[in-house]
Amino acid sequence: LAPAPSSLSLPSDKTPLRRHCLQLLSVLSRTQLPQSLSPFLPRMVSSVLRRLRDPNSSVRSACVDAVRDMSCCASGGASASFCSVFLRPLSESLLLEQDHNAQMGSAMCFAAAIEEAAAAGGGEAGVALDHDLA
Repeated sequence: LAPAPSSLSLPSDKTPLRRHCLQLLSVLSRTQLPQSLSPFLPRMVSSVLRRLRDPNSSVRSACVDAVRDMSCCASGGASASFCSVFLRPLSESLLLEQDHNAQMGSAMCFAAAIEEAAAAGGGEAGVALDHDLA
């Protein structure tokens, strides 16, 4: 028996499969309760970060959509957990990656996460997140 892969898809998989795996994360984020997804968000973000190096722009676009949906799901929590789950890994990827595809994808995901968290947070959570980022 071969060991199971540690991510949703392998780099050798075709582009539609890689894109659909990311779309599955988006669907899960939109349909499940935030309390049930919160323990898995760091692993989900890590899975998205592995896909940012993909040369295909449709896969990177699916990464942005997945991060947007996941951040909408997580924006109800504290801003400290949002920063540790989303902003820290995305900013590290943006600053430390040497691949230009990964840098572009990280920048788009970073912007999508901040926009969605500020919009979904509304009231006090959105104001606190905006103030912390400023």
